[in-house]
Amino acid sequence: MIFLQTGNNTYGEEIRTLLTKIKDSNERSSYILMEKIEPMVVKNYPVTHGQEIQFTNMVSELGIYGTLVG
Repeated sequence: MIFLQTGNNTYGEEIRTLLTKIKDSNERSSYILMEKIEPMVVKNYPVTHGQEIQFTNMVSELGIYGTLVG
């Protein structure tokens, strides 16, 4: 059985499969059902040490901050 997971997260139809599989387990009470956040994508220049600077798509959840050099 394959679950779509990122870290400890399960998405889509796999949620139903997982919860059905553990329905009689105490483990089920440790899960939290949340709405998946789909952040706005913006264009920006990520600045990373040792890498070429390119204009690219980014989301704020990555913890990458924009910098203005004037």
